[in-house]
Amino acid sequence: MSKAIKVEDQVYLELDMIREKGETFSQIIERLLEARLKMFE
Repeated sequence: MSKAIKVEDQVYLELDMIREKGETFSQIIERLLEARLKMFE
């Protein structure tokens, strides 16, 4: 199931800048969350 979220324009631009070819925004967020969670291990 998908959910819509709102982000500020600057956040969208920054996510788009780190986006890898063919990567969805969900995949970007998932990748960033995984990296953040590893910091707490």
